[in-house]
Amino acid sequence: MIKNVLPFFLNGGVQDLGNDATNTAWDGKSSFVNAIASGAKDFTLGVAGPDGRPVKPGTMVVVMKTDANSHAITVKLAADIEDDAGDVELNGDNQTCLLMFKAPFGANDKGEWVILAKDADTTFTGGTVGANTVFSGDVEIEGNVGFYNTTPIAKQSLADNGSDLATTLALANDIKAKLIALGLCS
Repeated sequence: MIKNVLPFFLNGGVQDLGNDATNTAWDGKSSFVNAIASGAKDFTLGVAGPDGRPVKPGTMVVVMKTDANSHAITVKLAADIEDDAGDVELNGDNQTCLLMFKAPFGANDKGEWVILAKDADTTFTGGTVGANTVFSGDVEIEGNVGFYNTTPIAKQSLADNGSDLATTLALANDIKAKLIALGLCS
């Protein structure tokens, strides 16, 4: 027999995860969770509500990381569910995930959380950007820099200011050499 489940949100308001703890559990009453992390934080979704009764199949929970710092919110799915259910890590400002509780099936007699949607990670940890990219706001680069497939080099210092034709020409040649080394001209 096939059982259909209608997804629903709980009407328990919004659960706010403040900065006061590194490990917080779902209150079982709220479908919306706002998470702030001044440090790394774990948020655990269990399989029982606040009264100890099982979570109803179809219950949906949205977790949103509501700050722009680099600390991650890790949404941990209860340990007594399927082994292959992974944690969900939220890294970026306003990054969200949507989870729904699924009814028990087979050997799983408690039910489980399934991930319905998750925003793409907004933290860039290295690699190649292969499309047009627009940066708005300030951009700070730490470390070596290179353009157009040149070997990245450290910040360069220039020759002294020119005071006559010879030293001005030396300065111009030094600037040209540094631009070539960066890959900005040939």
